[in-house]
Amino acid sequence: MKKILFLAFFTNMLLTNVLFANAITLTSGVEESGHVDKGAEKHYKIEMTEGQSLNSVLNELTADNDLYVKLGSVARKHNFDCKSVKGNTQTDSCSLTTQHDVTAYITVMGYKAADYSLTATLSGGNDDGDDMITLSSGHAVSGSVDKDAEKHYKIEIAEGQSLNAVLNELTADNDLYVKLGSVAGKHNFDCKSVKGNTQTDSCSITAQHNTTAYITVIGYKAAHYSLTATLNGAGNDGLNISDSVTLKETKFYTIAAEAGQTVHTVLDRLNADADLYVRVGAEPTGDLYDCRPYKGGTTRESCSVTVSENTTVHIAVYGAKGTTSFTLTAKATNGGGENTPILLSGESVSGSVNKDAIKYYKIAGQSGKKITATISELSADADLYVKKGSKPTAGSFDCKSTHGGTNSDTCSLDLASNEEIYIGVLGFRTANYNLVATLSGGGVPLIPANPEVPTVLEDAEGGTLNPNWITLRGDKPGEIFPTPDIPGAPSGTGVMVHHANGEGNSRFRYVLPLNITSQRVLSMDCGGLPTHKFENDPESLRGYIVHHSVGVIVDTTLGERFMDFDSWYNHQGYGPRKDDSGYNTFLMYPTPVEMVRGFFDVSTSAWKHFEVNLDDELHLLEPNNNIIRIKQFYTTGGFLDNITLSQAD
Repeated sequence: MKKILFLAFFTNMLLTNVLFANAITLTSGVEESGHVDKGAEKHYKIEMTEGQSLNSVLNELTADNDLYVKLGSVARKHNFDCKSVKGNTQTDSCSLTTQHDVTAYITVMGYKAADYSLTATLSGGNDDGDDMITLSSGHAVSGSVDKDAEKHYKIEIAEGQSLNAVLNELTADNDLYVKLGSVAGKHNFDCKSVKGNTQTDSCSITAQHNTTAYITVIGYKAAHYSLTATLNGAGNDGLNISDSVTLKETKFYTIAAEAGQTVHTVLDRLNADADLYVRVGAEPTGDLYDCRPYKGGTTRESCSVTVSENTTVHIAVYGAKGTTSFTLTAKATNGGGENTPILLSGESVSGSVNKDAIKYYKIAGQSGKKITATISELSADADLYVKKGSKPTAGSFDCKSTHGGTNSDTCSLDLASNEEIYIGVLGFRTANYNLVATLSGGGVPLIPANPEVPTVLEDAEGGTLNPNWITLRGDKPGEIFPTPDIPGAPSGTGVMVHHANGEGNSRFRYVLPLNITSQRVLSMDCGGLPTHKFENDPESLRGYIVHHSVGVIVDTTLGERFMDFDSWYNHQGYGPRKDDSGYNTFLMYPTPVEMVRGFFDVSTSAWKHFEVNLDDELHLLEPNNNIIRIKQFYTTGGFLDNITLSQAD
């Protein structure tokens, strides 16, 4: 066994030495052509010094090859520091930096037999070169460069700062390259701009730590130029730039983002029409982008994108009309907390959300107003969830809209306080969307001016319903029904009807937003109507409501509670019980009266008076808990009138 192991070790060492010996030595920046058979390997090497960066580029492929790079030993399929395996004849490239003098080994692997071109370029290190010019932020320098020559500049940049480099006043075509930490070149850059002719080139990058930014001007043709490097922001300020674009000109900017962060970009203070494009991981184009608000005119545009991995978010501003000046801000923030994007009423925001992920926004609510949130211009199916005071989920919300497909979704809530409203866009599929949240109107105040006077939530005798009712589920609103001539029916000219579907499962739900802090006694008149027939119900079920529930949502000292009174619990013989669904805590009680027997038997159709003390009911299940305020009244199916909240005797 020892002989076998020694033989294997010796064979491996011999193979490695052969590979080292057969490696072709490359010269920095000099292109090397080659050929590799399917399943074979071609090996190269290049010497690197401390601090140098190596950029290896495999291109001009006639078929699919792969690129592997390793410092200090031969690069192999399972032994590499960097690899690029894009497939087909796409260009593969790898970049890495060494912390000490070392030999870098480059391996081209033949996924298929192919010809190729390989270029390895060294930059940076301890020697920036004698012609390196130091720039000052915002100060323009003039220069010239010969055809195919390079001119090098540098500027110190602090953590969190953004650099915007602008190459203009060109007499002929030059190109701009920018790199953090090492000299920029054609195959070694973080940002480049190569527009052609005498168009202005610009690049923007953000530093994640203190470093040196290197700027290289390359002469596509011999030319004079002006170069300005401007530092903006610091720390968590992100990108904050004032700039301009000419007609049909596009300027590019970048901001680094970490996995899970959201980048919110705003294009503002326009004096003419310019368009905003945002794309994760690559420069946007007219056809390829993750977000494009396209508002037109001088309207403010904004985009929000969330990234799933550490990456660069690329931002483009396109001049749609004349020369346009603008301000551009971009900031990467972590999800949740105070970093949730804040909306302004009526503001249109574009965004994207991944499948099964949820993107949050918030807006300051105003008591007496209505909030209406709408997502539209969907590229795929996404759903809308809205909740007062905290972030909604698919199982915890005050309002949701899940139409499916690329149909618009809309949610509306009446507000009884000034608390924040959270809006969630849930990706049923990965989708782009446009979101607008608008505060509007007012409606009837629901907070009693005098707590000693009962708060009337509904009294249909006036011939109209309380305008604050929200149809939370279903599409048929409540209606006024003539007061029935049956025992116990309330006096007056009408009662309120809430619809059920007649199939045993109520599909309509109605809510009233409240902000009641002192009144705890809930009362109402309720019952069946033997002469009322629901659509599509068989004649035998005329006037019959299978189950009816009412309830309130309350804030308590132990958190939010749904207090639910349901006739079904009467039928089943259930007593009060508590159910924690993981999202909401339900306190469930049988109703104190039987509300649902309609039929044709007048004796079972009699109206009854429902009344409960919510404090007492809460203490039945949670003796150590207390109500802080009543936030919402709701009902599902039935005939109700004279709904009130009042103080206990």
